[in-house]
Amino acid sequence: GGARRIGFGAALRARLSRLALAGSASLCLLCGAAAEDLSAGRRCFAREAELASRGAGASSRVVFQNRDAERALLFWIDMEGSERSLGPIEAGGSKSMDSFVGHAFRAWRESDGSALLEVVLGETHREFDIGPCATGAEPEVADDGTWLRAHGARSDPAMEGCPLAALLSEEPVLGFHVLCLVVGADGLADRVCAFRNGHDAPRCSHSARIAGRATIAELTRQASALLRPGWRPPAGAPTPAMFTASGRRLPGHLSLQEVGVPEYRRALVFIEGGEWHWPPVRVGFERELPFVEPERRTERIVLRTLALQPRIFEVKSFIEEAECDRMLERAGPHVAKSQVSVKDHDRGKDVDNWRTSFNYFLPSRGDNVLKALDERVQNLTRISISNSEEAQILKYEYMGLYKAHNDFFDPMDYKRDPSTMQLIGNGLYNRLLTVFMYMSDVEEGGETIFPKEGGKPTPADFGDCSRGYKVRPERRKVIIFYSMHPNGDLDPNSLHGSCPLVNGTKWSANYWVWNTGRAYKRGPEYDVIAKRLATWERERDLAEEKAVVELALNAAASGSVAAASARSGFQRAGEL
Repeated sequence: GGARRIGFGAALRARLSRLALAGSASLCLLCGAAAEDLSAGRRCFAREAELASRGAGASSRVVFQNRDAERALLFWIDMEGSERSLGPIEAGGSKSMDSFVGHAFRAWRESDGSALLEVVLGETHREFDIGPCATGAEPEVADDGTWLRAHGARSDPAMEGCPLAALLSEEPVLGFHVLCLVVGADGLADRVCAFRNGHDAPRCSHSARIAGRATIAELTRQASALLRPGWRPPAGAPTPAMFTASGRRLPGHLSLQEVGVPEYRRALVFIEGGEWHWPPVRVGFERELPFVEPERRTERIVLRTLALQPRIFEVKSFIEEAECDRMLERAGPHVAKSQVSVKDHDRGKDVDNWRTSFNYFLPSRGDNVLKALDERVQNLTRISISNSEEAQILKYEYMGLYKAHNDFFDPMDYKRDPSTMQLIGNGLYNRLLTVFMYMSDVEEGGETIFPKEGGKPTPADFGDCSRGYKVRPERRKVIIFYSMHPNGDLDPNSLHGSCPLVNGTKWSANYWVWNTGRAYKRGPEYDVIAKRLATWERERDLAEEKAVVELALNAAASGSVAAASARSGFQRAGEL
């Protein structure tokens, strides 16, 4: 199964379990003397030393019985403390093998990463139960709540260097969790202080000890247990992931030190749904993105927040003039009357009841101009181009409209549509966001409207353009709006439409980006583009982190404690 270095001490894991599981299964440590008295009842011990196998003693047959209610994953711990997989054990099942006295084993619950067992094989005991600790014997560990009360304020020195001003939002962003990394006496990160749902609160909401040499995969598992105890994504659904503050996915095999913690990075973002989402922070917040196309762009790319519910952003002058012309040139002769995916209760109705536009799905394969736009969209969203559909080119003529609708497919609305249900994996997959491009200026009408902006009630008339948030078409501008929350839930506030066009012709395009890979943009020429986003490069990462540093410094109030803390903590990153 390959080796995986574990940096968690037993006491550290017990602290996390105590906070995250809130009275449910804690970490069970059956080591040394504990293994000599199993008949007296299970006890949980906190050991500061990391677990590792000792020199092999006498050979022995060992049996592990899974007494937990869920499937467990069993590992042998080698002499260096690395886990080597021995495979799963189903609930109620067992696994036996030949081993040696002094060899160490560990078991985790597969669903939520909870630690269930650590044991060193002794001289007498050969059978071990995998399961929760018995009540009445709690680990002798420090209380994370005590630390949180003493140091959890944003102004506390422990938060030094965490760019919160660039990450926390006035409204909670479900499933988007900001982790501030606290540095210990040894110069390594030894604790996270988490702001659940990225909410702009005066104090972090959760805290737990971590190991400064842990891998990203280990920290991801730990963060999941801390922030969503007992939760796991459905089988086949996207899995949680860890990101930098600028939206780059962190490879799971790298250690915290290898990704610049704490050398130049003091914050990470844990996202339950596994794909990046830009935090809105507040209406009017501007975020310069120098990494979107650093090689040839002379104009600044600035992501500006337009709304918090749903999350809507705009970037002006995003599309090049030549790209607008190219899309119109290639798509213009092919546009035809638009169709829609009809919901179960609308079967048999004319599409003109909702939509009177013309469209064409424009492939970019083999077209270097359009592939450059593909890569810019990928860099803007921080999601692989392989998750995108082909660009849909849209034309609206006089009084053309598209009544309010959602871009996602709610499985409750398509139960009688097998092809749509297959497309969305019966609800596991969906359109995560829309990048909507305006390719013409419009004299009057044609606005994109969001009638439920701010949590407004669902309109009685989906064609009513008198209420809601409106975005006026402007050539070369794009807007991004999210149809899903970072936790994978659909966002009904993303309801939107195109108001009737009164004067002029409206040309637009949209990229629909999913929460999983799609088949539209696959193959060697797209793989090259996707690889550039996925490849980890330290120098590029450092430049992106410095951009977040500068943003946080500018966003923090001048002379405030937060700004002073940020300047102090980021001084080294600036020097690098």
